[in-house]
Amino acid sequence: MTKGKKIFGGIVLVIAGVIAGVLILASMQPTDYRYERSLVINAPAAQIFPHVNNLKAWDAWTPWKDLDPNMVMTFEGPEAGVGSKVSWKGNAQAGEGSMTITQSLEPNNIVYEMNFVKPLPGIATSEITFAPQGSNATNVIWAMYGENNFAGKVMSVFIDCEKMMAGQFDKGLNSLKTVVEGAPAAAPAAI
Repeated sequence: MTKGKKIFGGIVLVIAGVIAGVLILASMQPTDYRYERSLVINAPAAQIFPHVNNLKAWDAWTPWKDLDPNMVMTFEGPEAGVGSKVSWKGNAQAGEGSMTITQSLEPNNIVYEMNFVKPLPGIATSEITFAPQGSNATNVIWAMYGENNFAGKVMSVFIDCEKMMAGQFDKGLNSLKTVVEGAPAAAPAAI
C-alpha cells in the first residue's frame, strides 16, 4: 500500500468517526423540548393581550423583525384571535414559515402553531400566558415546545437552541414591555 493510500484511508476513518460521533450524540438528545422565558410587565393582562393577540401588532415588538428588514409577510384570516395567520419569507436568518393562532383566551393566554419551512422544516407549539402579579402587573410567560425530530437533534449537537431561543424571547419580552408600558392606558368606560 502506498503512503498516499494510507493517508487517504486514515482521513476516511477520521471522517467516519466524526460522523458516527455526531450521530451518537444526536441520538442522545431529548425527544421533546421546551424553551420558556418570562418577564413582569407593569400593566394588567387586558392591556397587554391585544399586543399579542393581533399578529400585525407583533411588528412593534417581535424579536425576529430585525433578522431581515426585507422579509415578506402575508396575513390571512381574522384580524386577531383564533385563525389569524402570518406567513413569512426572508433571508437565511429569518427563514420561511407560518404562525397561526390556535387558541385565544382573553386575557389569560394565546397558543399558536409554528410551521417552519426553511432553513429546517418543523412544527412547534408556542404560547404566551399572562399571570397577574398584584393589581397592576402581569408576569408574561413565553414558551415554545414540541418534538425534537432527528434534524433538530443533530442541530442541537452544534447549536445551543435553548440559549438561542432564550435570547430571542428575552429580547421580545423586553420590547413588548417597552411598547406596553409606553402606551397610554385605556380610558375607563363612562358610567
